Parts: sequence; structure tokens; C-alpha cells
Amino acid sequence: MVDLDSPKTFIVFTLIAAAVLFIATFLAVSQRTTGSMETSENLTGGHLLLNEGDRLIYVASLNDTEFNFSVEMIGIDRLNNCSLLKQTSAFYTNITGCYSVSNSSLIYVVLENNTISGGIFAGGLPAIHAFEPWMVAAEKGWSGSTKVSRFTKPDLMPMLAFEETIETHYSCNETEIIFGRRALKVGIETFRQESVGENKRISLVGRRTVWIDLEKRIMLKEEASTGNEIATYSLLSAPFPLNASG
Repeated sequence: MVDLDSPKTFIVFTLIAAAVLFIATFLAVSQRTTGSMETSENLTGGHLLLNEGDRLIYVASLNDTEFNFSVEMIGIDRLNNCSLLKQTSAFYTNITGCYSVSNSSLIYVVLENNTISGGIFAGGLPAIHAFEPWMVAAEKGWSGSTKVSRFTKPDLMPMLAFEETIETHYSCNETEIIFGRRALKVGIETFRQESVGENKRISLVGRRTVWIDLEKRIMLKEEASTGNEIATYSLLSAPFPLNASG
């Protein structure tokens, strides 16, 4: 156990704190270059296939905590030419996503009355759990990927340059019957690469298996893991027939 009351320990912690404060102050006042870049392959297709008023209800389980959430197609934003999906839950923060009518890409989200560019959800992070743009593009034998890089380069201390890349890979090799519906089974892996100066580290962020309805192109079921966190999602109710035992 570290003795926080000893003079030696106090001096060590003081020096560390001073060093951190110096670096933070230096970076705050120095000139630096920041930016981001996103590339993707085979991740967009047609438009969302739900109709206005269609409502989906899911049950989610996160590390033994179970709750329901709903996703509803609430209309079209004609100014931005995108379809509005609203996700509501007592457990999650409520969120609305607007997906392009032409290619299903996420245009923007509304989170707690704040409108945010859809680009913030790049790199395999879903805004709405029921639907992601790649679901329209997926087919048996299909694969796709996305890569998002963000970097900061302090002009006066290049050894502290930082870059993070989030890379997600998608693949579909089989179909199954889920809840009585024909479904595409899609495997997803997300990796993070961090670079600080000359030091690089690559780590697995998480894995997902998603079953999407072949006709409606929405999520029927999902199993996901991130570190020690395990989550499952299952569709309970939809505007089309479901067979709970199928």
C-alpha cells in the first residue's frame, strides 16, 4: 500500500503533478494541428425501409441489467432529405437520428435537444441500435469496413504528437431464421490503434454479431462484447409478424 502521508511519497506525487500541469499548460498555449479523416468501403446502399409510424420494441440485457427500448420512424426531414428514427428508453438517453433517403448515411442526431453531426458516430458506433447504414448494403458473401483517424500534432513538441485510428470490419457469410424471419448474420470487429510519438499500440475494442432482417433491414438480434461487458438485444414487437420461438 502506498503511504500518502510520508514526505517521500508526497514529494513524488507533487513532482508528477507539476510535470503533468507543465505539459498540459504547454500544449494549451503552443500551436498545434488537429484533424480527422474517415474512409469506408461497401457501407452504404439504399434507403431505410420502415414506414412513418412503424414502431419497434426491443429488450436489452447489459451485464444482467434488463430493460426495454423503442425505436419509431417519426417522419421525414424534407430540408435535409433524411428519415427520422427516434429511440426512447428509461435507461438510455433518448436520441433521434436522421438517415439519408438516398443512401442511408447518418446526417445528424438530436441528443438532449442538441443537434450533432452524424460524423461523431463514425467508426462502428451506432446512434440508433435498430438501424445502421451498413444494414442496407449487407448481403450473403458481403464485407465492408470503415476507418476513422483523429490526430493532434503540437508544433513545438513533435514527440507528443497523438493519433488514434478506429477501424471496424464487417462480414456476412450465412443466413439464419431468427424469430421466424430470414436474417443475415453479420460479424463485426472493431480495433483501436493509438500512436504517441514513436510508440504505437493496437487493441481489440469489441466484437458484435448482428442478425438483420433480410426484408426490412433492421436489427432482429445482437450479441456484443467489449472487455468484460456483455450485451444482448432482441426484437420483441414490430409492425410485421414475429415468431418468438423461431
